[in-house]
Amino acid sequence: RVFPGRADGSATERLADFLTREVVRRTDYLIDLHAGSWHEELWPHVYAPVVGDAALDRRTLALARATGLGHIVLFTGRPPDPDRSISFPNTAQTRGKPGLTVEIGQRGERDAASVARVMDVATNAMRHLGMLPGTAPANDGAILYRTLHEVQSPATGILHPLVRAGELVGAGALLGVVVDYFGAPLAELRAPVQGVVLILNAAPSISEGETPVTIGVS
Repeated sequence: RVFPGRADGSATERLADFLTREVVRRTDYLIDLHAGSWHEELWPHVYAPVVGDAALDRRTLALARATGLGHIVLFTGRPPDPDRSISFPNTAQTRGKPGLTVEIGQRGERDAASVARVMDVATNAMRHLGMLPGTAPANDGAILYRTLHEVQSPATGILHPLVRAGELVGAGALLGVVVDYFGAPLAELRAPVQGVVLILNAAPSISEGETPVTIGVS
């Protein structure tokens, strides 16, 4: 969250500055590959930022479709100022270059299926850009999500999720329960809308206000 960074800043700011100068400046397209942290289950999806530049937004969505991933989040809300770009992909976007964030994997693992899917994403993108022979998938049937709903925990305690990443849930569905350290119920987590669970933070410990479930709405 420190992009575009500073050459004379902290270690993190200097790294961001290096990536801005040596990666973003030299590229025409950027894909930031993310995997699930130790506490995360991810349903494979890609964030395709919408910045209000019609031509750039079209190129970005076309690249997102070409990855072959069936779930695309039309992400908004990043700063338009290139001097306050915050994230790696948004640094590309504020410089007129399509930038995606791909989310694949879960719980810090490196299972063969997830690795293969990441390789497919990279290969499809390079085919789309003419860097490799072959044709990228049209992916016209991909689901486009225009809204993300973060479900926050109303209590601090032990979380017991009752859904999995990729599950379609209805409005009001029970997503999980929070109990105290002796197992007594403290709170229920319910879906505010119908949608697909894209991110599940399934660590047992949960604090009030944290977001264990993120739901995508198409």
